[in-house]
Amino acid sequence: MVHRRALPFALALVTMWTAPAVAQVLISPGANQSDVTVIPPAFQPPYHLTVRIYVSAPDGRPLPPPIGANLLVIDAQGRRTGMDGGGALHAEIPGARWGLETNPQPNAPVGPRGLLGTGITLDDAPDGPYVVEVAGTDRVQLDLAVAQWDSRGQRRWMHFLHAATEPGAIDRWDLPYTARNRPAFDLREQRDGSYMSIRAYGRRGDSVVKATTELLLTDPRGRRLGRAPGSRQNVQEIPRATYDSGTGDIEGRELEVLRPAAGAYALDVTGIAAGAYDITVYVTDRAGQSQSPFEIIGVPTRAGETHRYALQTAAPPRVAGALGHDARLLSYAAPAATRTELARGETAVTIVILYAPGIARETFRATLAGRDVSALFTPRPGGSQAVRLPVAVGSSTLVLSVQGHGIVHTDTLEIVRR
Repeated sequence: MVHRRALPFALALVTMWTAPAVAQVLISPGANQSDVTVIPPAFQPPYHLTVRIYVSAPDGRPLPPPIGANLLVIDAQGRRTGMDGGGALHAEIPGARWGLETNPQPNAPVGPRGLLGTGITLDDAPDGPYVVEVAGTDRVQLDLAVAQWDSRGQRRWMHFLHAATEPGAIDRWDLPYTARNRPAFDLREQRDGSYMSIRAYGRRGDSVVKATTELLLTDPRGRRLGRAPGSRQNVQEIPRATYDSGTGDIEGRELEVLRPAAGAYALDVTGIAAGAYDITVYVTDRAGQSQSPFEIIGVPTRAGETHRYALQTAAPPRVAGALGHDARLLSYAAPAATRTELARGETAVTIVILYAPGIARETFRATLAGRDVSALFTPRPGGSQAVRLPVAVGSSTLVLSVQGHGIVHTDTLEIVRR
């Protein structure tokens, strides 16, 4: 069972209309003058739309713009105005402009509280769907305010919400704008229930034991989470993610990523002690729908030995070895290259092999230095295994082949023992 720990994110949404104080109150003629007529203010088109964010430190201190978060608006044609997650400014929407902002009422009882920020103004914005994107550049609190103004500068209505962000995080809200409506829309966050969990435990025989490995995950943008080989400190560059010992009774290693970026990931599994490990990869899509967990059981390891896996989060999620992972029928988490030199004193090589779902298992063949070693492998479509092969002194060639989908894949690996 996967336990999701709540990652820091707060959200509140409020809609405000013009204050009653701007209305005219007239006393109608009558004997007791008890009838009251309220005349609402008259708003003059054309209207302009403003989207603003005000940023504060976690302790409430205001931050100078544009520190903390970048603001971008995208129209129905995909045109952008504002600053994207990489810090680049865009000015593609006609009649729209980005600039620095100061909140005129940061201490109002109801309303956005941040003092400083950035904003985008759209003059006479066409009706249609827009997307508001906020990309975090620091760990901050933020207030997002969307308002409509008439030609005389009177505010017709305002929506605002409170949220939080952190470096690398991207949040988006749908803004279905209709100028004549009051209120014109409700801000709706684009929900993303995608999630990834990678757990590692040690294994002794049929029993799960304390972890014998450290994990390092690298996302498609090169950001890392976990502990790098040879390091004593964790790195946390992937947003909305954690790395710890897990929530089970037995100490393990667990990577959790909320809203993982789509694409290819690399997972390094590095031994910290002699033994074996189990890996379980659990992924859900944006709708929160999960696939069956992918498991690799009983992989032998030792201190300093690194196995590398390739993970693909796109549906359906896939796990393969980093060597030969593309469209190959066979891939390898170890060795990491087609030529491997064993450490001095080593007499055997560990082959961590992952089989593609489409293999025909009866066609699998393996030879080491010309000797048939196929019986040491148990190929299973979509499965994986670790095989320990004794190697003679000198250079030995390991040849593995299998058929599937009407094609034959053959891999040749060189193993050198000094």
